[in-house]
Amino acid sequence: MTPRNIALRGIAAILWIAAAFEIFGGAFVWREPLAGVTNVREDGFVSYSFSLYRLAPPPKGPPYCDLVTIARLNFAMPCDWRPPFIDLAEKYF
Repeated sequence: MTPRNIALRGIAAILWIAAAFEIFGGAFVWREPLAGVTNVREDGFVSYSFSLYRLAPPPKGPPYCDLVTIARLNFAMPCDWRPPFIDLAEKYF
């Protein structure tokens, strides 16, 4: 195999892993610190969530719990470890 093929297979593997992570309810959360403003949120951050599914409404508790944090990027999963497609399947089938 050439180095180009190895690189393409590596990129394909990363994309497939990210897709499987999101299918099973995973989310990528990017947190930006609010510069000098701490009265907007208690933790002083604004979060941007990228997920395949809609997040649960706030009264049910936190929709995602952090698994791994790398700098400002967090990998998160549903707190009950139940993939959202199970709820969709129960609703429609």
